[in-house]
Amino acid sequence: MTGPLLSVPSTPFPAEGLHRQGSMVWAPLRRWVDVSHKPEEVVRQLWVRRLHLDGGFSLQQMDQERRTHSGRRSPRADIVVWRSEADKQAGREPVLVVETKAGEGVVRPADFWQGESYARSAGARFLVLANASSHIVFELAKGVPGRARQINDWPKAADVGDEKRLEELVNRLEVFDREQFQRVLFECHSLLRDNHAMTPDRAFDTISKVLFLKLHVERSRTHETFTTKYLDEAARFLNSPRLTLHEQMFEQTKEAYSADDLFAKDDRLEISPDTFRDLVGKLERFNLSKTGEDIKGIAFERFLGRTFRGELGQFFTPRPVVEFIVDVLDPKEGEVVCDPAAGSGGFLIRVFDHVRDRIAADIAAERQRLIDTITAEYSDDADDAALDDRDRRIEIAVEELQILNGQVVSGSSVSPV
Repeated sequence: MTGPLLSVPSTPFPAEGLHRQGSMVWAPLRRWVDVSHKPEEVVRQLWVRRLHLDGGFSLQQMDQERRTHSGRRSPRADIVVWRSEADKQAGREPVLVVETKAGEGVVRPADFWQGESYARSAGARFLVLANASSHIVFELAKGVPGRARQINDWPKAADVGDEKRLEELVNRLEVFDREQFQRVLFECHSLLRDNHAMTPDRAFDTISKVLFLKLHVERSRTHETFTTKYLDEAARFLNSPRLTLHEQMFEQTKEAYSADDLFAKDDRLEISPDTFRDLVGKLERFNLSKTGEDIKGIAFERFLGRTFRGELGQFFTPRPVVEFIVDVLDPKEGEVVCDPAAGSGGFLIRVFDHVRDRIAADIAAERQRLIDTITAEYSDDADDAALDDRDRRIEIAVEELQILNGQVVSGSSVSPV
């Protein structure tokens, strides 16, 4: 499909967007591509553009629709990036795999089975899952079972050759897991107890204010202000020992959440500047906004149970007991669950998790059955055209399965009372 109107552009990408002519889009790694029936190709080329222009990777160290060539189950990745062109030519392990999909909304890892399969089999350290409106990034650990840890940014060309920079990248604003969050909450409580002799209720109130302050900082994209480095530099610039900086930040937080009626007008963050700096030091490397609600809820529940121990009339059923009772009851989709003594909703949350996990497992098993069934129809020595046909059939079958199930993994049809 070449001709006067489809000549090779003088640059891989225009100043903004992609080179387009009618339904054709210029793909520097594959020449012109018709996207009339492949809207996902636009997302893929926008990511090639992003990797090249924003990430600093050369086109020579990238490839698209790359196979591992490891037999008939060989998956294919949308975009593969190596540390260098030499590594690509030598067939060494890539550093980054990007799997793209058309559509918008929340990125769900279960929708990207092919990219994750390729990334693991090829030995890539980083995986980006992206659609037209959002993306998430994982660091993949080798071994069985493979571990995937969500991080907050993808590596640039300047990072991949410097292990120190990569370590800084993966540890920058990492997402809490349950144990981390619970531990940090307890450490913050201990600071307030030791520095200000705070009672448990005052300590809890203060920690909550600091967490809302951090959420405001993250949502306003001013992460650098919630760091010990920033506080120290601000103190030197103001020629004062961080006298009222944290109070000013809390006033900004109160203003940001004014419509939610979370704070009274006279609420204050009554701690010393040095204590605030210590709390920031505990929290600064974590991303609270991207930490799941279930993780935050369970960690708070454990923290409260450990801290108050009934002093304020707050009693929580131990999490292992909750899990055991729900697993014995084995609630199923469509059933009604009643907790007449719901306080923090621990039983109800566990019921939802239980049912959602069962639905997710059923869908995953059915997806794998479809993949195995279609894969078995193709021989080990099938050519690329046959493998492309196989992959298209698998993608269609998986998408139809997800539509049929109504994306129920994101919710559940168990009704709480």
